[in-house]
Amino acid sequence: MSISLKGLTTSKSDFTDARSAARPRDLHQIGRLLTSVFLGALLLLAAAIVGLLLYGSAHANEIYEGVTVGGVDVGGMSRAEARVAIHDELASVTDSPILLVNDEQKFYFNPSLSGIDVDVEATLNAAFAYGRSGSIWSRTQKWAGALVDGHDVPVQLQLDTAKIDATLQGAAAQIVRDAEPAFLTYDANGQPTVVPELPGITFDTEATRQLIIDRVVNKSSDPVVLVTSIRTADTTVEDLEGGAAQLATLMSAELIVSGLDRTWSIQPAEMQSLLSYKKGDETVEVDRASIEVFVSQIAQQMDQTAKDAGITVDENGKLAAQPGRSEVTVDQLATTDAVVAALQNGTHDVSLVYSTTPQKISDDVASAAAERGEELLNTPLDVTWDGGSITLDRGDLLRALTVRIRDGQDDPFVFGFDGAVFQDVLEQTFKNINVPVKEPRLRLVDGQIVPAQEGENGKEVDVESSIAAIVEAASTGSGTAELTVKKVEPTLSMPVISQIYLGDVLAESSTYYGDSSDARRQNVEVAAELQNGWLIAPGAQFSYAEFIGGVTADQGFVTGFGIVEDGMGGVTTAPVIGGGICQVSTTIFQAAFWSGLQIDERYSHPYWIQTYGEPPRGMKGLDAMVNIDEVYGTLDLKFTNTTGNWIAVQVIDDGAVLTTRILGTDPGWTVDISQPEITNVIKPDTSTQYTDSPELPEGTKLQVEYAQEGFSSSIHRTVTDKDGAVLADGDLVSSYGASENTILVGTGTATPVADDSNS
Repeated sequence: MSISLKGLTTSKSDFTDARSAARPRDLHQIGRLLTSVFLGALLLLAAAIVGLLLYGSAHANEIYEGVTVGGVDVGGMSRAEARVAIHDELASVTDSPILLVNDEQKFYFNPSLSGIDVDVEATLNAAFAYGRSGSIWSRTQKWAGALVDGHDVPVQLQLDTAKIDATLQGAAAQIVRDAEPAFLTYDANGQPTVVPELPGITFDTEATRQLIIDRVVNKSSDPVVLVTSIRTADTTVEDLEGGAAQLATLMSAELIVSGLDRTWSIQPAEMQSLLSYKKGDETVEVDRASIEVFVSQIAQQMDQTAKDAGITVDENGKLAAQPGRSEVTVDQLATTDAVVAALQNGTHDVSLVYSTTPQKISDDVASAAAERGEELLNTPLDVTWDGGSITLDRGDLLRALTVRIRDGQDDPFVFGFDGAVFQDVLEQTFKNINVPVKEPRLRLVDGQIVPAQEGENGKEVDVESSIAAIVEAASTGSGTAELTVKKVEPTLSMPVISQIYLGDVLAESSTYYGDSSDARRQNVEVAAELQNGWLIAPGAQFSYAEFIGGVTADQGFVTGFGIVEDGMGGVTTAPVIGGGICQVSTTIFQAAFWSGLQIDERYSHPYWIQTYGEPPRGMKGLDAMVNIDEVYGTLDLKFTNTTGNWIAVQVIDDGAVLTTRILGTDPGWTVDISQPEITNVIKPDTSTQYTDSPELPEGTKLQVEYAQEGFSSSIHRTVTDKDGAVLADGDLVSSYGASENTILVGTGTATPVADDSNS
């Protein structure tokens, strides 16, 4: 090449070529220099790598240099050395309380007592693990980084999350609150007002926990601000202000419901419980149920059924129209709707919604009928009969007047008269007209039934036909009516008498009177004769007083001794006409009692008379006192013939023994009578009492009573029929006082007529 170049001339192009020929030599020199530098750097890198590898090998059992744990230098330490260092320096990290703050509230949190402790082994493992994972390149970078800048390994903690959170909840309980919505109420003046809402506070336990952990890890003493957030209430003042304004308008005046000449009101104070407003409402809400009750009360006052006009008697005793009334029905649904709408719309006047139905009978029709009724009442009614008459005046007619209503008629009132009222008015008149029929009185004489008294016709008002005639006359205004009086004939006839059977002795009783005085014996036998043989029809009543008649001398009675009132509220034995007739009544009573007949009237003596208790029919307490006295009242012995057939009362005396029998047809009854139960025994006063007696000659003394006990007696009687059915079951109870030794002292001129006290 150089040879060929030599043949070229010098020129500018030749100079350029010469410069170009010199450049390769400079590049070569540069290349050599760069190679030397690279090789040097490579040798240095190799040396560094070898050094780092030797560093890593040297720290196989040691923590790499520059490593710290929570600020504690543990580089170059073995595990054992680092464990001691970590324990000594970091173990107390969790003993220092951490201040928790929320606004002005402060709380202290003790980590070690609340579930936070240093995990020494985990912390040691983290420090030892630094620079021991990844590629050799990444590890050497970590070694170099720790050597140059250092590396702090975070302290590892043992966390009991539940315990930490439980501790935090103690603080949270004093902080957290629910949001309270705004609400409507009423102030002291009754005006609606809104109570503002109260925001709620929530507590973020997890975030607060993490802040505490960070403080422990960083060994920081800075307070921890509790992590909270505000919860807005669902309802705010703005939500309710419009409703409060509406309520104020509604409550500015009372609401008045008017109708049927009445008014009812709801006062503003009452509206408080009826009106409400809540968020989202466009209008005030009304408590419809309460309005329904309010309207219902109005309906109870005003609802009424239709009442036709009627006829009444005014204060002057005149017939007059009784005004009727229309039916009124409150439309409760429509009225309730109207009240609710008024309360919602702010209006204060409501018209009661109701309907009316006129009465069927007008007041005018009733007035015309009352005038017609007055014409009937103003016409007196003469009631006549053979031998007399009586006039029914306006008062009588008014009492009996009846008014009947005929539905659907132009003149619905029909006047009539109540026959029962007329019958009541004329009851005494009918009794005066009536003459009872006298049936023949039958008596058993010498074994034959004979009429002891002739029968007589009676007369009787035919009440039914007579009242019908009176009602007809009063209804037509004729002015007169005649009674129908019928003749009534006796029903008992000889053919009937022939069919009477008296062949059975139903029961008998006997008492002794043989030691009586002549006067007393006479009275007993006279009474026996008067009572003997009388027949009692089925269902009829025996009366001792009726059959004995008057106890007078005309009847054959004489003065004997009997029990009489002493004038001081008590009784005593004294001379009296008819003394001794009680022995006859007692003996008859005993026979009737043992027969099982129904006893209607019976009286015990004031004190017990021993001769009345002789067996077999006599018992202590089985007596019957009578007193025939038209002035002071009669004490009678009465019993009813319940056998269903005729019976006769037979009384026989023989001068010493008095016997009575109940004759008739045996009904097949069983009569069980208990022995007397004696109670309330009263001991007598055994002293002697002297009583003046003008019936005895002066100076004469006669003992008429003897001292004996008083007592109460109860005798039980059960009567059953032949089929075992109980006809009677009861107790005969008697009470007797104690008697005294009583001696009469004569003060008169009469001759003694008795020496005993039997009555």
